[in-house]
Parts: sequence; C-alpha cells; structure tokens
Amino acid sequence: MKNLFHLIFFIFYITRFYGQSEIKRCGIDYPLSVCENEEMNGDITISWKTPSDPEGVFLKYELFSTESPFTPLTSISTIQKTSVTLPNNFSQNNFFLITSILCNNSVQKLYTDTSSLIELTGVKIDDGIEQLNWQNLNTKNLIYIERAKNQNQWIKIDSITNQNQYLDTVDICNNNKLYYRIGNKKSGCVSYSTIISDSLKDSYNPTIPRIASVGFDTSNQNLIISWNKQKENDIQGYIIYQENNGLSSTLDTLLSTGNKIDTFYTIYNPTINTISNYRIAAFDFCYSVAPKFQTSAQSQPFYSTILSNKYDVCTKEVVLNWNKIITNDDVIKYKIFLKKFNKWQCVDSTSSETFKLNLEKFTNNTIAIQGITKNGNSFFSNNNLVFSKSPSEPKISYTNYSSVIDNHIEIKHTIEPTPGLKQLALFKRNEQNEFIEIQKANANQNEIIFKDLEVETNKNSYNYYIQHVDSCNNYTKKNLIQQTILLKANYQIEDSFAISMLFNNYQGYIGGSNRYIIERSIDDIAFTSINSIYSDSSMIHNDKIDNLESFEGKVCYKIKCVENTNIYNSTSASYSNQICFYFDPKIFIPNAFTPNGINPIFKPIISIADIENYELTIINRWGQAVFNTKKIEDGWNGQMGNQDAPNGLYIYQIQINTGFKKEIIKRGLINLIR
Repeated sequence: MKNLFHLIFFIFYITRFYGQSEIKRCGIDYPLSVCENEEMNGDITISWKTPSDPEGVFLKYELFSTESPFTPLTSISTIQKTSVTLPNNFSQNNFFLITSILCNNSVQKLYTDTSSLIELTGVKIDDGIEQLNWQNLNTKNLIYIERAKNQNQWIKIDSITNQNQYLDTVDICNNNKLYYRIGNKKSGCVSYSTIISDSLKDSYNPTIPRIASVGFDTSNQNLIISWNKQKENDIQGYIIYQENNGLSSTLDTLLSTGNKIDTFYTIYNPTINTISNYRIAAFDFCYSVAPKFQTSAQSQPFYSTILSNKYDVCTKEVVLNWNKIITNDDVIKYKIFLKKFNKWQCVDSTSSETFKLNLEKFTNNTIAIQGITKNGNSFFSNNNLVFSKSPSEPKISYTNYSSVIDNHIEIKHTIEPTPGLKQLALFKRNEQNEFIEIQKANANQNEIIFKDLEVETNKNSYNYYIQHVDSCNNYTKKNLIQQTILLKANYQIEDSFAISMLFNNYQGYIGGSNRYIIERSIDDIAFTSINSIYSDSSMIHNDKIDNLESFEGKVCYKIKCVENTNIYNSTSASYSNQICFYFDPKIFIPNAFTPNGINPIFKPIISIADIENYELTIINRWGQAVFNTKKIEDGWNGQMGNQDAPNGLYIYQIQINTGFKKEIIKRGLINLIR
C-alpha cells in the first residue's frame, strides 16, 4: 500500500514539475535542486541556491519529504534562508522544495527535483589504504573526495568523474581515526554523502615522481629540472640525482618550507656542452625503518638537451645537431628558435635530431631548440651563438712590388696566412686594356712570388693586380694595381758621349714612391747609383761619360724606385728594364808612311773599344794581298815577302768585331814613300 502511494505521488510530482514550464516565473531564478549532507552528529542539512528575485515575487519556501508529501517539513518566508537541519531519523528520506511566488496576481509553485543522501561505505584494505564505495550518481559533474582528521576540518584530497569507487592511500604517519565523505556539485549547491571513518596510518613509500622537463633557461643558460606534483599530501622533500658518464651522484635535496614544496630545481652555471641525465626521488617524514624516511624509487631519467652546430661559411648554412632526451614521454616535435633583434622567433620545426638552417650574411645569431613531448611538456636546449660570416680575410695582405728581373717580371706579395684565404690570383692587363687572370698560387706562406715570363721588358710597361681567392673559391679583395717601370733611350750623341733617357712612374706602393735612383754600369762593371730623382714630374735623365781612358764603348742604365716606409714598417724597391748604349771605337789611320823614315810602320791607332776580332789587310793595285795580320799590335813595314814593296798607293782594309757584337769595316788608301 505504501509503495502504491509513492507511485501516485511521483506521477503527481512529475506532472506538476514538467507542467510548470508553461508558468511565467516573473523573473525569479528559483532553485532547481536541493542538496543533502550528513553532519558529524548524524543530523541532515538540506540546502539550496539563493534565487535572484529582482521583481520581488517571492512568497515562501516549503520543504517536503516524499515519505509525507502533503505536509511541509518546514516553511520559510525569508528568501536568503536557504538551508534546514533535520534530525538523523530523516537520513533515509527523499526531499524536494517548492518555491511559491506571486506571478500575474496569482500564486504559483515552482518545484525542485527530488534529492536523497548519497550513501557512502568504506573498506579498510590494510593500515594505509581505505576503499570508498557509493552508488552510481549518473552525473558528469566532478565528484569531490574529502577527508578529515578532526570533525568539520574537511580537506579535498581528489576529484573524479564517472566513478563509484576510490582508493585512498593515507599520508598520516601515526594511527589516526580518519573521516571520509564525497560531494557532488548540483545546480547552485553541493550534496555530500554519509560520513564513514576508519583508523589508518601511512605505511607506503611515496609514488615515484615523474620528471616533466629538463631544459635551459634561454635568458641566462641556467638548467631547470621540473617534475609533476605528487598525489600524496605529505611529501616532505625530493632528492635530485645527476649522472655523468655512467657515474650517478646526489646533486641536492629539496625540502618543504611552510607546508609548501617546489617541484622544480635550478642548476646555476651548468656545464653547457656536457649531456647529463637527472632522476628524482620523493620522501615523506614517516619512517620505513627508523631513522630512514619512506622514500620512493628514483624516477625515469631525463637527459639534458645539448645543441651543437657546424657552420659552413660558403653556403651560410648551419647544421644543428642535438641528442635525444631518452624518456617515456616521447618528443613529438622540436621547434627551432632564432633570436633576432633581441626577440626569439620560431622559424621551423622538425621531428628529427638534426636540422639545416640558412642564415643571413654577416649576422649574429642565437639558436636554441625546444622539445615538445606528447603530454604537453616542453624544454629548451642550450643556446648556440653563430656568426654568419664569409671566410676570414688576412689581417696583412699587400703587394710589395712588381719588378723587372733579367728578362721577366717578378711580383711579390706579403700575407698573413689564414684558413679563410685559399689562393692568390694574379691578373695582367692585356692589349685590349682588360685584366685577365694569368696565374694562381696557394696562400700558405708569408711571401708569395709570381713570375711573368711572357713579357718584352724593353718594349712595354705592364700592369698587374693580385686578388684573394677564399676557401669557398670566391674572388674577394683586390690589391693595388702595380705598374712596372719602362726605361727607354731618348737620344745619344756619339762625339760628346752624351745620353738622354726617359721612364714612367712606378705605381702600386701602399706607402707611395719615395725616390727614383738611376744606376749605371760601364763596360759591364757592376751597377752603381749615380743620381736620385725625388719628383714624379720629370722622368727624364741626361748623362755624359766623362772618364774615357778605359772606356770600351758600352754603358747601361736601369731605374730603381724606392717605397716610403709603409704601415707595416717595411719598404720595397722595384727595378725597370735595363738599356745599353754603345759607342763606336775611335780609329786613327795615317794616309802615308816611310819604312826607313820617322814613321816606318803602317798601323791604325784604335781607342775606346773592346776588340774581340781584328784583321788588317794591305792590297796592291793589282788586287793582290801583300800583308795580312789579325794581331792588333802588328803593322805593315812596307815589305812584300823579303823584298821592299814599290812606292805608291795601296788599299787597306780594317775589319773589327767589338765585344758588343758590332762589326766595323774601314777601307782607304795609304801612300808608301821611300
């Protein structure tokens, strides 16, 4: 009969509840649910949300139990009073609330749903674990698990959804009586379950911590280890371990302060280029074997990420490499960060541990790698500083001179060898006024000498420059153009032994030209300085041979240009080609001689000559040779064999080959007088 009554009331209630959707609520935000909770003394508190009533239509609340649905348990006319406490004999009842309002000049009743107390039971698994059980609440809202050491000092220890069971591993060292309840949030209030209790104490080590990340702070390069917060509320500290090259050591111990404990640890000024792995263990203040605290096992290792790079100066490309972190949290991707204008920018991402990055030329770049794990944690590698540059140029590089040496031109260059400089290339100006490359030399020593054999040093002045070839085979710095000195004859006066020469300026000294020195050689004796010119305005030199006593007819000249002391505190000298002037021998030939008189021998008198071959021939009127000698000291005594030659005219012929490869032939008549 009782069950039939409840069914009739339920049908009535559902009809009223769903029917009120047609009733205008006149702006009041009435309660839709009531919440129950059991007090420590067993009483039952019913509560609901305080409604918003801007129109002032509220009349009263009436609380009913389905066990006596037609008689209110209480009636409240104050809108702010939203709770009622009932004795514990109501713990099995179901409750609903009716809010009465005056709407459109008629009284309307607004119903909540029906609520009952959540029934919680507990089972003590062992000294340290309590299993909580409750009926299925059919809710998607969070279910709060609360625990208290003392009455009314409830602490939320967890929150779950879609479950009706929970295991609590206690964190109380001594045997204590603990109270449990669960809460279910409804519309504007929270329903709590019945309260259970058990005597429990912590007999378990803390769970193993899990490191979330080990990464560098990109602003200061400190290394930060962070880990997930433990479920246990009694964690008193963490032990940080570090392993290098297979050797593990305790790095530090982190203790709680004021019931608060950090879940990160900073290593200041770490070794940037060494890969290390780190582990964490947690401990509470309960003893496992006194005086040893209960301590968890060490966590899985987490490796620091060390970034290295190899920069290619030719391609301006940097190859980045880094190590795997080796953790259970697989990395899903790495982000490549580049610091520009003092601001980090993500420029790309990859799933591998290597990446190629092109850099702008002549820029300072700071690069770091960010790893992202599957569970959403992230960490940074150490910073790498990369200067995007071209191959390095030598600090010292200049052309000393271009100088005529014998029949070729020598170009000397001084450098300070550097890895960025591979070769020196020699360029020469051609007849079309274009510079073309003619030689290369490895730039692996301080002094490099080029020789140009394809020259006519007595006809032309030549222009050269030397250009750097870097380690990427790029042609870079051009050095000063060098122009050789060409010395040419202007005129020669035989009788006065006067000579005039002209030459061009030398170009190419980094210190500039100091002076031009005229050097002279007479008859192939060593060159000596005879004059200096300190101006580039007049490049003409006149000379006269004064000492003719031993002069054999050859005089040669060359020009030496001397550099001012340059910025490297050195000087160089460049020589012109050599030109020579040749003067003919001075030959005196008498026109008659008397064999038995004052002038008994016919003999030419020769001066200012270097005689290599000599021949004197006397021919009579019939074309017969009556005398011949190849000795310059011999003359004709007027004999034909053993007889005197008759008086009269004879023909003489003198043939001379000088030491300067010049042939001289003289013919004439000589009168023999007796």
